[in-house]
Amino acid sequence: MYSDIIFFGGAVLGLIVGIIYFRETSPESAMAIRLCSSAYGPAISAIYLATVFAWPEHLRYSSQALFALYALQGLPLLLLLYSLAAYPGRRITHVVLVPVAAIAWLWTFALGYWVVHGK
Repeated sequence: MYSDIIFFGGAVLGLIVGIIYFRETSPESAMAIRLCSSAYGPAISAIYLATVFAWPEHLRYSSQALFALYALQGLPLLLLLYSLAAYPGRRITHVVLVPVAAIAWLWTFALGYWVVHGK
């Protein structure tokens, strides 16, 4: 039970951040803007789950694997920057959810690094 929380807690936290962002976004906004503004939390989760379950075995424990993992981390960062610039909702949402998303990112990055690099 506790190992599941440790292993998947960051991914679940990222999904929760995305759901809250989507629900807090102005309903009058275009759906594409709502989705992109709330996508960085789920992106963190998706990258982590892909790292754990779908990472090619021949890429584990290599410098190419680490480079790919680092490169993938740019996607949530770009989505976060988009959200900060174009979010059609209350700005206080960022004050609450960005630190939570940072915790989710650090959590999933540390475990993803361990899965890919083995250290």
